[in-house]
Amino acid sequence: MLFIQSDQLACRAVGYNGLPWPRTPNLDRLAHQGVAFTQAIAPAPFCSPSRASWLTGLYPHRHGITYNVGGDRAPLAESHPLLCNLLHSAGWLTLHRGKWHLGDRNVLGCYREDPEPGAEGADRQSPEQWPVHCVPAVQRAQRTLDARGPQAMIIGRTEQPPERMEDSLTADAIIALLGQAAATNRRFFATCSLRMPHPPYLVPDPYYSLHERDAIELPPCAHPHYEADSPARRIGRALGEQGLREYAATYHGMVSFVDWNVGRLLDALDRLGLAKRTLVVFTSDHGDMMAAHGMAGKLVLNLYEELIHVPLLMRLPGRISAGARRQTPVSSVDIMPTILDYADLAIPPGIDGRSMRSLIDGEEEPGRAVFSERFGRIPVRAARTSRYRYTWFGDGRPAELYDLDADPYELRNAGAEPALRHIKADLHARLRAWMARTGDPALELMV
Repeated sequence: MLFIQSDQLACRAVGYNGLPWPRTPNLDRLAHQGVAFTQAIAPAPFCSPSRASWLTGLYPHRHGITYNVGGDRAPLAESHPLLCNLLHSAGWLTLHRGKWHLGDRNVLGCYREDPEPGAEGADRQSPEQWPVHCVPAVQRAQRTLDARGPQAMIIGRTEQPPERMEDSLTADAIIALLGQAAATNRRFFATCSLRMPHPPYLVPDPYYSLHERDAIELPPCAHPHYEADSPARRIGRALGEQGLREYAATYHGMVSFVDWNVGRLLDALDRLGLAKRTLVVFTSDHGDMMAAHGMAGKLVLNLYEELIHVPLLMRLPGRISAGARRQTPVSSVDIMPTILDYADLAIPPGIDGRSMRSLIDGEEEPGRAVFSERFGRIPVRAARTSRYRYTWFGDGRPAELYDLDADPYELRNAGAEPALRHIKADLHARLRAWMARTGDPALELMV
């Protein structure tokens, strides 16, 4: 099995969705050779919570990691059954290279025989250590927001060669490990965790120059008043139209760089004779605003589509039909039980996720709802169906309802429309029931 993870890659940024600007031939190839879940939803708009959900099959408030690990926030522990541990206990070789963001992974039982090589980490250089070129609009925004500002303000072209970028070295390491696994004929679960297109938004040529800035069509902008002072909106205002075009074009260049490394991994499976018997899974922990609503990055209050709608692709020749599309909403918590199902291992009782195997085999469940959550000063929860997103705010502000078929960019809150009152009431009830069933501490704020 090969689990390819990207960081902050929104579903709208991949080409197999039919949009005109993404250049992702290898992700498109993976979609055409396997199944694409067109309504895959992240459980949270942050790295660590979603990554812990991949491994536990639990929503963030259930596994306890509700914000990014670091400082005094506790790392992932073995208090819950973990996907990697379960596979390792069943005799699988478990390998991981690249971003972890869940504490020290070497303390987990499954990785004690595969510690992250110190030399590999030391050999990696940040693209900021190389000359960086930023256009005037970005430079002005950096000055406006006090020097270079947050990582989301570092936008431009790095002179770091593509083959020396961290994600390329991660892919190199996984390719070498795949070669060792092929030589020993041992079952393996290899995780290739890529950092892009997470900020800083820096990418080398030829990827930086893939998109003409003047040809970039910025998404519609209709941000609610409460987002006026969010970090993502402040950055968007500072960038202005030209800066937002530069940001969007650079982001899409980074996605194409991810795609190039995905292609290298798929080619390695072909070359090593592993492709026909290896389950490949590709997804992202969450998305990015990509200039929607005039915002940059992810630091907003809401749970916009750009942040929670992620790509999810799976390929296994002979067992997963090529070119399949599944419209049923699924969650990142479903990945863990699905992988265990294909490994013919028992799925732990009491998890939130469920195997997607029946969906992959052709069933659909269009009425299903999945959920996302945001913790912080104001807790936010969302129920997402194939057509609607209903969002509840823990500070008493009006809930929101978006008809994603009629309003894909979420420009108009339809929560007060009489014709949709029954939809709003149903999703509120389903959200409340989910919060009660999973022991969500924010339930006490819901009336």
